[in-house]
Amino acid sequence: MPQLSDHYIEVKNLRKVYGQTTVLEDISFEIKEGEFVCFLGPSGCGKTTLLLCLAGLESANSGDILKKGESLIGKPPSKRDVGIVFQSYALFPNLTVAENIRFGIENQKKSTADIARISAELVTLLTLDGHEKKYPSQLSGGQQQRVALARALAVSPSLLLLDEPLSALDAQVRSRLRGELRDLQSRLGITTIMVTHDQEEAQSLADRIILMNHGKIEQIGTPWQIYNEPASRFVADFIGVSNLFSAQHIGGTRFKADGFELECLKSNAQSGQMVNLLVRPEDMSVSLIQEPTSFTQGTVKKVEFLGPFVRLHLHLAKGQKVVSDVPQKSFDGKAMLVGSQLWLSADPNDIKSLK
Repeated sequence: MPQLSDHYIEVKNLRKVYGQTTVLEDISFEIKEGEFVCFLGPSGCGKTTLLLCLAGLESANSGDILKKGESLIGKPPSKRDVGIVFQSYALFPNLTVAENIRFGIENQKKSTADIARISAELVTLLTLDGHEKKYPSQLSGGQQQRVALARALAVSPSLLLLDEPLSALDAQVRSRLRGELRDLQSRLGITTIMVTHDQEEAQSLADRIILMNHGKIEQIGTPWQIYNEPASRFVADFIGVSNLFSAQHIGGTRFKADGFELECLKSNAQSGQMVNLLVRPEDMSVSLIQEPTSFTQGTVKKVEFLGPFVRLHLHLAKGQKVVSDVPQKSFDGKAMLVGSQLWLSADPNDIKSLK
């Protein structure tokens, strides 16, 4: 009898080893039905291997994978009720769009009428009308991605697995299809797990992110939590742009970094303890004159114009590099040139103390 659980997918203490290399180490998490979850992390962190274990295309050395309380260990991919889209799309080049979509359904022994209906519905859903008789080589990258999605969805899986499905596309197409993918997932309500190394992609798509590094989970949380409440220096450094200072707690809310002091109101550090202080670029203010919250000066080394804000790259006296994002409306093009000396400030409430 399967164990009753509030979670749709449960992964318990999963471990995978290739030779002498541990690829996954004690991986545990839960996913609710209908969630969109992203496995995020640098290349080689184990996220694709984890996805393949869920699909049944790789076998873990130990641990368990439960779906609705029932173990999937030992079950072949065909018995796991999953649809999977690979980075390369893996379309059959000798089959048309319609034939690629029908391929999986035809093995389910459905009637000809049902196969035609499902195929037509997916062509419309994935905006592939007019392309049914084309071959993959006649399609754009975005259209091939839609065909791969349609083929995966044709078998009506309860779990959709996506292995970096947008990485082969150019930035503009990737951005557009990102929105389409999220809309499609919300409309269908299908539980979806996507592997990506692109933090922006994960933050824009996921209900929750599972951030991995060296085969272990660094943090699980919503995009807001991962960005605003990073659990470690690695998380803060991987997600977004970070100003990180190694500092020693010198009493009260004061910390001494290399060449200046900072005040952090949100820290449990003990006196004398070394911590990492995080200041996001949008929380790092600059001014020509010293403000009450100013803690040091920096020299502007580079100016980047990034739409609604200007990113200033500064060097401090001891060589530390910091970044400040200044809203376009606040940017003083005459005073904030390369070579300018600016005072840096940060609200003590916006400074975070990390491990």
